Amino acid sequence: MVKNPCFEIVDIADEHVAVPVGEEAKSFHGVVALSGAAAFLLKKLETPKSQEELLTLLTQEYDVAPELAKEDIGKLIRTLSEMGIILE
Repeated sequence: MVKNPCFEIVDIADEHVAVPVGEEAKSFHGVVALSGAAAFLLKKLETPKSQEELLTLLTQEYDVAPELAKEDIGKLIRTLSEMGIILE
C-alpha cells in the first residue's frame, strides 16, 4: 500500500492533518486530523510498504506491544483506505 499522492501530511502547531490537494480537493472537502502515530505511518507510506513493514516501523519508533500495534494498524489502514488516503 502507498499514500495517495493527492493528500499531503501537514504539521500545524503540533497537530497533524491529511490535506487533499489538486483534483482531490474538489471532491474531498475538509481535512483529516491524525494522531502522531498515524502521521508517522502515513509519512512512511510515501513509498509502498506492507502492513508487516509498518508494524516493524511503528514498534521501533513507539513503545507499543506488537499485538496492539497490529490491531491498530489494521483499523487505521481500513479507515484511511475507505477515505482514499491510502491506496492498496
